[in-house]
Amino acid sequence: MGSMSEGEGYLPLFETKEGKGKNAYRLFSISMFLGISMIWVYRITHVPVKIEERWVWIFMFLAELWFGLYWVLTQSVRWNRVYRYTFRDRLSHRTVFCPRAVTQHAHLLAETGKSHIDLGL
Repeated sequence: MGSMSEGEGYLPLFETKEGKGKNAYRLFSISMFLGISMIWVYRITHVPVKIEERWVWIFMFLAELWFGLYWVLTQSVRWNRVYRYTFRDRLSHRTVFCPRAVTQHAHLLAETGKSHIDLGL
């Protein structure tokens, strides 16, 4: 579009800043992981002998294993916290022109709640 190449002449729409307290959170998450790992080690080393107790042990171990794996997967999102702040004044410069008939059609659809209206365009 136009004479400008892609990405040239555009100002960024947001600014990215790192979250504070990254090292404290990493220390906390490492200590949590060590605690979860110790529970797994305890469960594996203390398997009950009786069959009735073993079924309960299996379900408890599976629940703890599921929680631990879920917790590790969610840490990938929280490990490097970043916050993005938008430049609101720049947003209007990046909007695409939309013809009046299309915006009226969208407004009419939003008001009526119908999925299709024939406007005769």
